[in-house]
Amino acid sequence: MADHIAVITLNAPERMNTISGPMLNDLTRLLIEANEDRDVRCVILTGNGRAFCAGLDLRKERSGDGLSAASSATSLDLHSTPPTVLQAMDKPTICAVNGGAVGYGARLRHSHHG
Repeated sequence: MADHIAVITLNAPERMNTISGPMLNDLTRLLIEANEDRDVRCVILTGNGRAFCAGLDLRKERSGDGLSAASSATSLDLHSTPPTVLQAMDKPTICAVNGGAVGYGARLRHSHHG
């Protein structure tokens, strides 16, 4: 963190920053932590590579028990998703859109209030 600014970067450039289930959980956690940190005055959300976010990653992932689970919106808790958290944040947030923002990425982009 520099100058009281927390920068959160979507870092899956090889898949245009599509968001998997684990990434959703991490992003939610990081947003909440930044919002609760007294040293943070502003949050910037951006993406690494040529896209901001090309949507949800709907590829099937292997779970620890050997079963396949799709990372889909139907399995998400909508009260703790990043767009909901972004709208509820007390701190100003900025989406530094560095490329395409499609599907879920567009929803993230429009959820900020900075």
